[in-house]
Amino acid sequence: MILDYDDEFTTTPAQAITATANGTKVKDGIKAKDWAAGEPIFAVVRVTEAFNTLTSLTVDVIADTAVGLATAPTVVATKSILLAALTLNSVHHIGALIPGTSKRFLGMKFTVVGTNPTTGKVVGFVTQTDQRPQDGVNSL
Repeated sequence: MILDYDDEFTTTPAQAITATANGTKVKDGIKAKDWAAGEPIFAVVRVTEAFNTLTSLTVDVIADTAVGLATAPTVVATKSILLAALTLNSVHHIGALIPGTSKRFLGMKFTVVGTNPTTGKVVGFVTQTDQRPQDGVNSL
């Protein structure tokens, strides 16, 4: 899979997750739009540094009217990933974006469940290809 910098929600090479936080990058649609209209778009997270201490990490893809993703956020895809699965180079299919919400901004939120980790980095992005780890796509 070829990864486009413009489709990432985290700053390259990866974003450290030491507490609940939004991704460091937000997509701007210039005007309100349904991000999931038309061809399916899939959210994916790749772990570039293994996590410790947390119980799980919830990854939400959020559409909002404001760039900070806190004004009127709508979750358009979500998945909770257990600590045991947050290993180096693991790839996690978050799912297809759910159509029907028209907002200007699109981003990713990482919610720590349990104790805040001291290690753990991710790259979060969207793609038009539904490539899942069980399909043999385990490294990007």
